[in-house]
Amino acid sequence: MLLLIIKVLHIACAAVWWGVPMSMSRDIRVTVPLGEPHWELLMIRVNRTRLIAIGAGLATILSGVMLILLFGGFASVPIAIHIGFGLAFCLLLSEVFWESSVWGMLVKQLESKEDADVLNRQVRKFSVIGGVQHTLWFCILVLMVFRYV
Repeated sequence: MLLLIIKVLHIACAAVWWGVPMSMSRDIRVTVPLGEPHWELLMIRVNRTRLIAIGAGLATILSGVMLILLFGGFASVPIAIHIGFGLAFCLLLSEVFWESSVWGMLVKQLESKEDADVLNRQVRKFSVIGGVQHTLWFCILVLMVFRYV
């Protein structure tokens, strides 16, 4: 029963981690050109989304470690789980550090009312991060679902 509960928790946390920020890059790309009146709400939405995503990512990794330990430890799980775990950890670190730094810079530029070209450059950086993170999510999902291949 404990195994089932942790599996459901793990899958639910992964769904939140991957689903909540899915449209964040698009939201930023669409909202920034709308102008200053929309920026404050954008910052609130993105900060909330990032907080939920990072929390769910941490919960996903912790529940994944609990599952690994319930299956007998790292030595008893397939190599695909090890690779997926490493990629998930890299994904979480990219959200905490890389995405945070680019978002922080964009917020500063929005608050100082930078030129549209400067803002667009930062928005493109954020979109690149989103693309990299989506690729990592896809790889992790494939590794976890097809772990015995």
